[in-house]
Amino acid sequence: MVAVCAVIQEVASAGCTINQVRLGELDPKLANCVGYLSGVLLRALEANQLEERISDLEIAIQKPADATGRFDASWSFVPESEEIAQ
Repeated sequence: MVAVCAVIQEVASAGCTINQVRLGELDPKLANCVGYLSGVLLRALEANQLEERISDLEIAIQKPADATGRFDASWSFVPESEEIAQ
């Protein structure tokens, strides 16, 4: 995962780019390109984070198999909180 301080640094950099455009120090076309590429990067980071979460869930729901390769019939989807209440 991307470190929080790296994200903060990128947000600060985007703010700096905006100010450079406002002050006439940076060509708006270049700033537009930077903004577009920043959006592409953000979507890629979000997709990666989602993929990691899905992978973690897939691992968590895998049922343990016995020696014959069959799944343990006693395994259930009941959350721990419901098991305690029963």
